Amino acid sequence: MRDATFRLAAAGDAPTVSALALQVFLDTYAREGVSRSVAGEAHELLSPGAVAASLARASSTFVLAERDGRLLGFAQLAFPSRHLLVPHDNAAELVRLYVQERSTGQGLGRALLEHAEAEA
Repeated sequence: MRDATFRLAAAGDAPTVSALALQVFLDTYAREGVSRSVAGEAHELLSPGAVAASLARASSTFVLAERDGRLLGFAQLAFPSRHLLVPHDNAAELVRLYVQERSTGQGLGRALLEHAEAEA
């Protein structure tokens, strides 16, 4: 991804991460309009407060992709993550991979995955 920089999110990034997450979520799940259930889920999971709570959890890591100080996408990881089908105690889980629509098709998602994997 040309000109993109990658870094770990800090507590102060919650409003920006929330805004991008809401944009991507609604672009994906509300193409025909916003239903009550979609609105409820968006506010519950992706509000600035919900994102701030995720950022504050020791088991949650966000890798941000930016260009010129503007957020283009993020990968959210949970680790350690436990699942019956994964026999490792220290496994990592990709919780979300969100890329702003205008930044898709440029390799940003792949680059975010590579940075997230390196972090995990």
